Amino acid sequence: MLYQAPEKIREKYLYPVLEGKTGWSMCFTEPEAGSDLAGIRTTAVRKSDHWVLNGTKMWRTGHHFASYTAVAAVTDPSKGPKGISVFLVDNDTPGFTKSRDIPVIARQWGTEQEVRLENVIVPAENLLGAEGEGFSIAQHQFNRFRLRLGGTALGMAERSQELAVEYARERKVFGKALGDNQAIQWMLTDNQYDIESIRLNTYYAAWMVARGGYSASRMQAAMVKAYCVDAGLRVIDRSMQVLGGRGLAIEDYPFFDFHNLLRMCKQMEGSTEIMKIVMAREILSGELN
Repeated sequence: MLYQAPEKIREKYLYPVLEGKTGWSMCFTEPEAGSDLAGIRTTAVRKSDHWVLNGTKMWRTGHHFASYTAVAAVTDPSKGPKGISVFLVDNDTPGFTKSRDIPVIARQWGTEQEVRLENVIVPAENLLGAEGEGFSIAQHQFNRFRLRLGGTALGMAERSQELAVEYARERKVFGKALGDNQAIQWMLTDNQYDIESIRLNTYYAAWMVARGGYSASRMQAAMVKAYCVDAGLRVIDRSMQVLGGRGLAIEDYPFFDFHNLLRMCKQMEGSTEIMKIVMAREILSGELN
């Protein structure tokens, strides 16, 4: 699915983001609906030339530099997933308010937010795509984000391995280089296994996207999300172990920030367990690429 917004909407919302003048955030998850996006309760009711949104959202992502937010809401409760739509809501719209900040374990990520929507008026033209396409839009976006996490895991794993190898070469213990010990060699070897697997999985998924778009790479995107994040965490953990006590130094080495950010990614864009369900359904469907 490729949605082309009207030029008026692109001028107001898309181009400023592409030019780096502002950012955007999104609100899909709710207190009672996370992995089950079809279970959201936020409503959008059409009133003449506008929509009125009411509900509560959790984990508003990207709010720090955003001027608007993509909000998923139910426009037709009788249609299940096909009754969900997405709206572009200006952050200064009356009734669109932050309930609280939610600090998360990755300090470079900052905070997430819980927000409330109380009779938020959104112009009809701010409906993203057609009414009822919100679930498909969300799935498309999640596939993009899941693939991106493969690159995140790869970069952090490669850097962790570089630091571990450097330390193993230079550190002297019992009269010889730390890297001369077989236990250290095996950890570095296992790291390389994981790094190459992350790279190949991520690159293959990117190739699948280039060939058939994000909808054709759902299996690969889920695999990148589930496998590459876990593999990256293993590399970071082993690298910290190679450095011994120095691996715990927050200011001297990036392992603390790497680990916390990648650990948070296990929950983001669908948990690892949900990704396995997605993969199982693709496998059982017999329609693998």
